[in-house]
Amino acid sequence: MIALYPKEKGGEKVNRSSSFCLFANMMVFLVSLVSICILNQEAGASGIESFFWERNWKAIDQALSKDEGDLSSRDLFLYANSLWLQKRWKDALPVMLSNKDLLPDEIIPYQEMLVILGYERTGQKEKALALARTYFDKAPLELKYYVAYALARMEEDNRTWYSRMLELAENSDQKKTALKGLISFPEPEISIAVELMKLEPQNRNALSVLFSPRADKSDTEIQFYKGYSLYLKGSFDEAVAFFETIPLNDPVYGLRAGYYMAFSCYRLKRYEESMDIWKRIALTGKDYSSLSARRIANMAGKASTEAVLKTLEEIADSTEKNARLMALYYLSTLYKGDEARYYEEIILKEYPVSEYAIRSIWDSGWGHWQKQNYGEALNLWRKALKPGIGEEWEARLLYWIGAAEEKLGENDFKIMFDMLSQKYPFSIYTFRAFPNGAWQIADMLPEKLQTEPSLLEIWGFIPYARIWLQRDSSPGSTFRSAILASWMGDEHSAFMSASKVYRFLTTGRVLPRDGLKLLYPRPYYEAVSKAAQRFSVEPALIWSIMRQESAFDPNATSYVGACGLMQLMPGTAQDEAQKLGLGDYEIYDADTNILLGSAHISWLMKRLKRLDWSVAAYNAGSGSVGRWVDDEEITIEEWIEDIPYLETYDYLKKVLSNLYVYRLLYDGENAER
Repeated sequence: MIALYPKEKGGEKVNRSSSFCLFANMMVFLVSLVSICILNQEAGASGIESFFWERNWKAIDQALSKDEGDLSSRDLFLYANSLWLQKRWKDALPVMLSNKDLLPDEIIPYQEMLVILGYERTGQKEKALALARTYFDKAPLELKYYVAYALARMEEDNRTWYSRMLELAENSDQKKTALKGLISFPEPEISIAVELMKLEPQNRNALSVLFSPRADKSDTEIQFYKGYSLYLKGSFDEAVAFFETIPLNDPVYGLRAGYYMAFSCYRLKRYEESMDIWKRIALTGKDYSSLSARRIANMAGKASTEAVLKTLEEIADSTEKNARLMALYYLSTLYKGDEARYYEEIILKEYPVSEYAIRSIWDSGWGHWQKQNYGEALNLWRKALKPGIGEEWEARLLYWIGAAEEKLGENDFKIMFDMLSQKYPFSIYTFRAFPNGAWQIADMLPEKLQTEPSLLEIWGFIPYARIWLQRDSSPGSTFRSAILASWMGDEHSAFMSASKVYRFLTTGRVLPRDGLKLLYPRPYYEAVSKAAQRFSVEPALIWSIMRQESAFDPNATSYVGACGLMQLMPGTAQDEAQKLGLGDYEIYDADTNILLGSAHISWLMKRLKRLDWSVAAYNAGSGSVGRWVDDEEITIEEWIEDIPYLETYDYLKKVLSNLYVYRLLYDGENAER
């Protein structure tokens, strides 16, 4: 609630000491309480404002029935907006219309927008249309897209308005809505279908246009998106047929089409073809070159290891730096003994400040650690720890240097762990060093995120207050937008906005509870709770996976075709649906996606026994993880370091870190929100 009211003027910065933090928090609370009291006095005796922010709609109705003759102007509009938020358009509209003269001039344009929508939603289309036509030119810039959208819904000849929407769109969601409107017309332009495919590569209407006879089969852009849609669908044979029509030297789509054609061949177990294509891409030194070299290395054990090594050696002999460096690194890991050291020395000599030089030193140190040669490991890791190596590497090295020092009985390990916790409080390494977290959670807020409410907020026009705030990139406005989004139940938008001010919310030893809850929310609460109970999975684990997989976006689609909140591959979703006896299902439906994803992680946990193995298998597949498990007594942190897939290594660290935070943040809270 604090962030919804004016901040204290001239407040001092929060001190790290617990006594000062307690004092500061009490002061913030008292200031907030005073602010609430002042605003409630302005609102009259009814307390409408408090009920509004509590979303206690029933209490507002009861208060109005008792104090109808003693309402302030702000009470009336808080009431009207409460009705609007309940979708009680018929009740809200007359209050909005009859009290317009009571509004500050700055708010009237937003009230007029609600009136247009109110007329539309109560079946008064002619009134809505007439008002929208005159309103468009005078509407605030941030509302013009929404007026155009209203006109597109109501005008008979509405193609023009969908085109205006496309011109006015400020984000991908707005652009997608406009394109979906334009694609619905007879004979839509091919370019509209292509643009929609870029945002939603499995859109049925766009696909029907691209696969129609009028689509130019010689157009590489069209051919690419046809192939890509089939690739995402899992129709790899058909996808290859389209990708192979695009030459690798095509300036826009050549390398991209080649990469996905190689991936399609890989899925079809045509390993020699995929390796040849990825090699040619790697040797270009352009887009997808490093990624292609990595894909070749990951084929060892599936394709001929000898062929993989030979291909990597060809890439390592080239002059293309990025792919060459990656090939050298993987050769150093796939070979053993003197051959491995040969490639390590090339990396250290020719690329001494590269990530792969650090990685080579790390690997050597890890080999010593596994042999319990802690002193040798420590010397190597200290050599690798240098300025500019990047956050991930610094956190990793700080932890393991500290761990080696602890093994050797050196007290300096505490210094390493303290430095780790200060610089990277949410790293999995910090949580392994400090299982209960290295920080405290308090009801406070960093000064830079404290802001005063806008007039739109004070008068209850919350959706438009959010739109207005989103046009300001300052930390305070961004955070306030996140709070309002969460208040409205839009957890995805709240998370995305809060993520933009991540460093303000995660710096220091005392962190703000409400800020962390925006970064680690619990959306789709009922669906998650039901699925967790049904499959005996910890709810926090489901949210931890969801946060990493899709950032809570139900429409997310990955480059390999994983879908929805929990990023299920279509084949995996189909398997789980069959086990559950589901017939037709929509993979992007939030409840269904949560159900299937929860069933899948539950199945993995029963098969693999350990949480860390199961989470890794959610990303890499149970077959891969089964090959990596050879010591059931190995610690979590040691097993993480042995994961051969960099993507899975990174994924597991982040999901487990999420899980730690969820447990610390919500532990002990009632099941009810």
